[in-house]
Amino acid sequence: MLEWQRMGRAMQYVGDSECHLPGAAKSGIKAMQNSRNNSGNGNPSQTRLFQIVLSSVAIVLFSCFVLVSPYLLQLPASVPAEADAIVILGGGKGDRVAKSLDLYRAGYARNLVLTGTKPSRVTSHQDVPDSRTEFLVNRQVPSEDISYLFPSENSWEEAHSALRMMQQLGWEKVIVVSDPPHMLRLSYVWGKAFRDYPKHFTLVATEPTWWSPLTWWGNRTSFAFVFSEILKLGYYVVAY
Repeated sequence: MLEWQRMGRAMQYVGDSECHLPGAAKSGIKAMQNSRNNSGNGNPSQTRLFQIVLSSVAIVLFSCFVLVSPYLLQLPASVPAEADAIVILGGGKGDRVAKSLDLYRAGYARNLVLTGTKPSRVTSHQDVPDSRTEFLVNRQVPSEDISYLFPSENSWEEAHSALRMMQQLGWEKVIVVSDPPHMLRLSYVWGKAFRDYPKHFTLVATEPTWWSPLTWWGNRTSFAFVFSEILKLGYYVVAY
């Protein structure tokens, strides 16, 4: 019995020992507890500052994207130079074939190549294979000056198809006509396709009314075009 009483008093002393600690020790324990609490909950002012900085960085990056991306997309466009042929890429709203006709009339090349259509020889203004051919023959372009590339699955195949035509016909240089935001992806794709061959191309951009690199997001056509080109460019960089 005496042993049990001694053990009880010892346990009571251990349990109450914190109450008998010196003042400095108690302050240290409380400081450690407060530090743990603050580290768990976080400093509200610091958290708010971090959120402001993060939001500011996001706004700056988005602003750079809005302002810079359209200029980067059209950057590879160049002034026209004499070539063996003018390659008119499919798509668009007629601006590409119109620009190509201007270059043809200005004497930059004597051959026009339409992509994305079946090859066919035009002998009259009737029964023509597509509206672009009709546009050209109705403006006095001789049918023998118009050539065709078979439809391609994508821009990569289109560039290689044009390269094969150049090799078969002995052409050294072509002008490639498309819309301004298409230029960067074309530069990448055609540059890769032509890299190991002594052939050359010049990219010439159209001047569509819907395109303005400064206010591109305000037009539905240019808005969709820019985002589409950014996504496609990313895909081509990864895939090819």
